[in-house]
Amino acid sequence: MELDRADGVLVSDINKGVLTPRLLRALIERAGERGRPVFVDPRLTDDFSIYRGATVITPNRYETERATGIRLDSEAGWHKAASQLVERLGLRACLITLDRDGMYLLERDGQGHHIPTAPRDVYDVTAAGDVVLTVFGFSASAGESLLSSAFFANAAAGIEVSLHGAEVITRAALERSLACEDDTFARKILPIAELVDAVSRERMRGRRIAFTNGCFDLLHTGHLRTLSFARSQGDLLVVALNSDESVRQLKGPARPVCKVAERARLLAALETVDYVVIFDELRAENTIRAVRPDFLIKGEDFNNSTVDGREFVEAYGGRVIYSPILDGQSTTRMIERVRNVENPFLSDPPAAAAR
Repeated sequence: MELDRADGVLVSDINKGVLTPRLLRALIERAGERGRPVFVDPRLTDDFSIYRGATVITPNRYETERATGIRLDSEAGWHKAASQLVERLGLRACLITLDRDGMYLLERDGQGHHIPTAPRDVYDVTAAGDVVLTVFGFSASAGESLLSSAFFANAAAGIEVSLHGAEVITRAALERSLACEDDTFARKILPIAELVDAVSRERMRGRRIAFTNGCFDLLHTGHLRTLSFARSQGDLLVVALNSDESVRQLKGPARPVCKVAERARLLAALETVDYVVIFDELRAENTIRAVRPDFLIKGEDFNNSTVDGREFVEAYGGRVIYSPILDGQSTTRMIERVRNVENPFLSDPPAAAAR
């Protein structure tokens, strides 16, 4: 029997007729006999008794309110409703998904945990409940604590609702989300393979992709003007950022002043920037070919120079657009000004003071 080979059972009940009360009862009882946990995303109903004996159920706010008659507008309400379900159904725990408020997990010992959601743009809640059930049930079946499993599920659901439609969540995306739960900017920084997938989804929705690249070492007003101009050309902006090694080769051994992780986060913090990708080559040609932007933006000082990716972009109907340059603004000049400031804290100590 399949139950003998399973670590756990996930039940997504959308009330289409397959999961009859008789089938649910047999499944829960036989899984229990074999020591297999059962995790249920319940249907919308006034009576959850068909799930009695399951390990955990994961109802949303509305489903919980309808089944318990308790308003879920405060943590006291969450606790009361979850307690009622745990007691009435003989559950090990109840995990209530609370949309903008995150999740509330109550275990049988009476300990409740509120797991807040990270602020993010919500595009589509399609499949969010299935993602919660899948990640939570998979993690708990693998031996993780229910609380850790709820944190994983919350992170996964956060990724899902920021996408359009039912999208696959990669392990790398989940790892990155968990690693930077308090860092919303870092979620914009993607490896090239994930960026290509993200841009493909954006393009399918009719969005036009603007692209620019550079070192962006010590952000200044000239950079901000270029980025703002670039973003205005399309519906979203991808910034390709030179790695530290490529900056050294381009600018000399004293550069960059800021490491690539710092430069990437500063760019990602800007509202005008939608995605950041780091590349190691001296030229951005390969990155441009992977992204296939509609608009390739360069500073007007490149107007009479070779522009990486120009022939490729124009071959499929894309455009190369030159951004106005703010006179007198450059990272090199900023560094020189700092070096020339007459400030005792920036100067070498007097020779007489040496010991």
